[in-house]
Amino acid sequence: MQEHRKAGNQAAEAEALQRLTIAFPDAPGTAEARTRLQSLQVVQTTERRKLGVLLPLSGPGSRAGTRALRGIELALAMAQERDPTVQVELVVRDSTQHTATAHAALQTLAQDAQVLGVIGPVLSRTATELAPLAGQLGVPLISPYARDSAFPALSPYAIRNSLTDSMQGRLLVAYAIDTLRLQRFVILHPEDAYGTALRDRFREQVLQRQGEIVDVLSYPPNSTNFKAVLGRLKTLQYDAIFLPEYADRVSQIVAQMAAQNIRGGQLLGTDAWNTPTLVAQDARLLEGAVFVDGFFAQATAPIVKTFVEQFRARHQEAPDLLAAQAYDTLLMCVQVLQSGARTPAQLRDGLLRIRDFDGVSGLTSLGDSRDAEKVLYVLGVQRGRIVQLTTPSRR
Repeated sequence: MQEHRKAGNQAAEAEALQRLTIAFPDAPGTAEARTRLQSLQVVQTTERRKLGVLLPLSGPGSRAGTRALRGIELALAMAQERDPTVQVELVVRDSTQHTATAHAALQTLAQDAQVLGVIGPVLSRTATELAPLAGQLGVPLISPYARDSAFPALSPYAIRNSLTDSMQGRLLVAYAIDTLRLQRFVILHPEDAYGTALRDRFREQVLQRQGEIVDVLSYPPNSTNFKAVLGRLKTLQYDAIFLPEYADRVSQIVAQMAAQNIRGGQLLGTDAWNTPTLVAQDARLLEGAVFVDGFFAQATAPIVKTFVEQFRARHQEAPDLLAAQAYDTLLMCVQVLQSGARTPAQLRDGLLRIRDFDGVSGLTSLGDSRDAEKVLYVLGVQRGRIVQLTTPSRR
């Protein structure tokens, strides 16, 4: 106990005193121990608990880092407004794009600032590089993005709260087969990392559900003329086309499909479709299209409306998926801290017990995989507008 006291580790000292008073209730010195324990409990009840935030706030990734930080700061402000007993302090550090800087920042947060957990990073490469260090330091590293990596598998202290390619493939195929009653699919994708990853996840899910992949067609990522690859669609019998592409390119492709008189077949897409750019040109060509995302700023749920209104009031723009996931990540941490977590391990364990957290980025659960399971938004194009087709929130 003396060594805990000298080191300033009040949580460890309190645990030792608790064991002592239970084991030796009548021993000399126990009364003094009880007094000390009571004083520590008062301090721990009122002390500000620290959470680190490690994001790219300068350099190439700064736009993403800033969006995430805005979501985190708004979440804390709203949590404290609802409950004044929320005593959480954010310790923010810039991860930059340099590995050495990010490593040093994580060490400083864990060892000097003694944070209970760190929200970040958002970039997959940085998260992958820092995961082993988080395990060595024994501090939870909770990424609200890092969607392109196997980050959660790299350390017992690596946790991810994000939409992933696997998640998109699973929900989109389930909706296509179970709700839309589609069975035969063509995949049309760019030959880049985004397109090929989503191609693989979509194909896996279709085959698992006994659907049929009629054909897989691809094109170079910088293509502007899709005549040849689209011409092959005329020879195929299919129910739907899955197109994992960015919105501006989707508009180009469907315009060329119309020019070649390629009609019929359900269009299916990904989170990259969820932007006004999708329907900025000739929205009629996308009427009835269906896609998925982890956030929808026009969602009907009151919690989403409040989040969007507050974010707009602060920053004069709508939040995006990254801001929403960062917002939910902070609120999940607050929930666990308010339930009594006082050490990094307790924060980690509490997060991994979360089930059906009702957030703005959908219902979220965490478990032993340390990778979030989410109920996503199914969105569609109707009368020239992007609309919500399913509701992944209870509030």
